Amino acid sequence: MKRMALFALLILAASLSAQSMAKIADQLYAPEQLTISVLEVNYAPCEPGERTDIEVKAEVVAVKNTATRLEPGSKIIIKYNRYYPPEDWTGPASIPILEQGRQYYAYMSTYRYSYYVPVAGNASFSNFQDTLALELADIQRGVQDIQENIGEIESFLNQ
Repeated sequence: MKRMALFALLILAASLSAQSMAKIADQLYAPEQLTISVLEVNYAPCEPGERTDIEVKAEVVAVKNTATRLEPGSKIIIKYNRYYPPEDWTGPASIPILEQGRQYYAYMSTYRYSYYVPVAGNASFSNFQDTLALELADIQRGVQDIQENIGEIESFLNQ
């Protein structure tokens, strides 16, 4: 039984590692790779298990790559929705709600040249090191869940 649990743990860790590498690839190949300063954030708060639409008005501070010819000083609108997970959620973290007045790395694409959308999931507004830290936290949560499940299975088998 412990071997099966260890095998499941290894599969989980490998899958999360692949997800983190995919997010970093999404960052590396994003058509828009920017540093932005958030001017305004609009969204409606929601309950756990629901989604909310978010609209961000931002100013471009620096450009690493741009497919739409953005320049420092350009004003842009970013739109995305965010899932607010329940407490027992073990899936990937949601895209964060950006904070007014803060600067972020931004990995995005344009939607029909009218606004921008995140392209790297919850890593769309973080640097590579922060992305790996997010993924490590997801792995640790998964390991914790597996350990709890192993404990429950062992206590059931010992009855």
